[in-house]
Amino acid sequence: MDLSFSCEEPHRLKIFVDGQLWKTVSTAIFGYQINLPDKCTDIIELERLFSLLEYQQAHHYALKLLSNKSFLTADLRRALKTKQISTETIDRVIGECSRHGYLDDHAWAQGVIRQHLARKDGPQKIARKLLAKGLSYDEVSQLLEDECDKQTQQQLIFRMLETRYRNRNLKDFRERQKVIAALIRKGFSMEDILSVFDDF
Repeated sequence: MDLSFSCEEPHRLKIFVDGQLWKTVSTAIFGYQINLPDKCTDIIELERLFSLLEYQQAHHYALKLLSNKSFLTADLRRALKTKQISTETIDRVIGECSRHGYLDDHAWAQGVIRQHLARKDGPQKIARKLLAKGLSYDEVSQLLEDECDKQTQQQLIFRMLETRYRNRNLKDFRERQKVIAALIRKGFSMEDILSVFDDF
């Protein structure tokens, strides 16, 4: 069996076996030349060797991505899939990264929640972001419950009224409606907002 390579498309390397196209792979993962034996006895041995190499290269690529920023499992899976990595190898890489703690959806989501709370965003806005990222409704509810209780939300609203909106005349109906609308956009519930306004 003779192996040859061609890179006619950008970022894609074609692998030929005995002159026939065998696989197309990403140069971001494998580079422009793949280190496989030129002479393999059969296609089964070639598949086995390629599978080992694919895992090593995909694992290295995943670690490089994770060293730059934290990823959700679904995002890393998508990133590897766009690089034409096989499903079996993706599952193996993700399993390995999760086992070593490089990939932790729960910790990632907690970080996002804390980041949004620091910006004084409300739970509804945070929930929309997490749901859009593919987390389940139950996961999001539990995480938000753990990170921000009702009293904390009302304290945040109260602090915003004392700082950001201190110059607004909240006795004026229109001004009051504008502030309520701004707080709703920040992701606070109407129930919490009205509760704080009654006390304020």
